[in-house]
Amino acid sequence: MNNQNIKSVLVEERQFAPSPEFIAKARLKPEDMATLRAEAASNHKGFWARQAQTELRWTPRFPDLDAIVGTAWAWHQSHPRGYQA
Repeated sequence: MNNQNIKSVLVEERQFAPSPEFIAKARLKPEDMATLRAEAASNHKGFWARQAQTELRWTPRFPDLDAIVGTAWAWHQSHPRGYQA
């Protein structure tokens, strides 16, 4: 038996760099990643909203969290037993 314990199996710290061929074919280049990280750090909510809209082509049904919570609360008020009612 080797000397691996559970921690050594669960915590992987090695890094495997992609090949030059893979990097050449990648959609995002290293400089693009730096730009994306900076944008995400400066405007976290806006960054992920844009990612959802452009990458997933997703548009929210409700304009903000207050509207989402409001509709959920109204539903729960009118259905106190959930879907059983």
